[in-house]
Amino acid sequence: MKKDDEIELTLEFDGLPFAAPETDSPSISLLRPFRRIAQSGKPTGRINYVFFQEGNSLYNLGALCYSPKKRLLFFPGLTYRSIQWFRAPDRTLREQDLLGIFDHLTLMPDFKRGHITTLTNKRINYRTTSIATETWFWFGMSTMSTIGLEPFYSKVKFSFACPPVDSARRIKDIVRAREDAVFHITSLPGTDKVRNDEFLIFEFFIGPDEQFLASGFRVVPPRGAILSNGEKEEFPVRVHPVSLQGLNGKVWIRVSKHAGEFPNEAQFILA
Repeated sequence: MKKDDEIELTLEFDGLPFAAPETDSPSISLLRPFRRIAQSGKPTGRINYVFFQEGNSLYNLGALCYSPKKRLLFFPGLTYRSIQWFRAPDRTLREQDLLGIFDHLTLMPDFKRGHITTLTNKRINYRTTSIATETWFWFGMSTMSTIGLEPFYSKVKFSFACPPVDSARRIKDIVRAREDAVFHITSLPGTDKVRNDEFLIFEFFIGPDEQFLASGFRVVPPRGAILSNGEKEEFPVRVHPVSLQGLNGKVWIRVSKHAGEFPNEAQFILA
């Protein structure tokens, strides 16, 4: 029986004005969307990447993937992915429900339902929150500082075994998934940076426009966080839109920082 071919590929992030090293880490968020095509041959869909800039440094916020089944996936660029729990005001989830290594979030085609998947394929289902006409709050992601985000790499090398008769198709799928992708860079408002007594929150919305900004929707503070300026205080935000080919609407990422104590490396927030 003929052995599988060993396919070696390199993802390059040309055009970003940041010098960065290379990596071959299989767990990095820039690479995880290709696990399906590499392991089972299932098509990837369309991919776009989001980075977070602070000063002259760039970090991986994560990878967005729109699958052939019209599901929206997000692979977070967290250095700490053993997420224990999250806060959802109208429901209670036991801490052990999310034990394991967090891989990605999935948003279903109706935008009303989502689930969280671990590396062992354990799935936690939940419902999103409608905040305006055809606009939903998908999830929030919070971390103490940029230390909780993957550093940016200019090249990501990876390899996988593949049946010789299918190698050309799988390589074509990987190349096509990134065609015309725009490398998105978001940041805090102005020249703000995260201080030692602050933490970051990234909120992900799905919808046709920015009407959620006027909807009065407020972020749900991470569980255990102590906000020194109060939960109802106004705070500056920056909103960044991301489009994916075939997706009806845009993903809107709202970035903010909050003064207070944050007890965990990372948390996910469902409202």
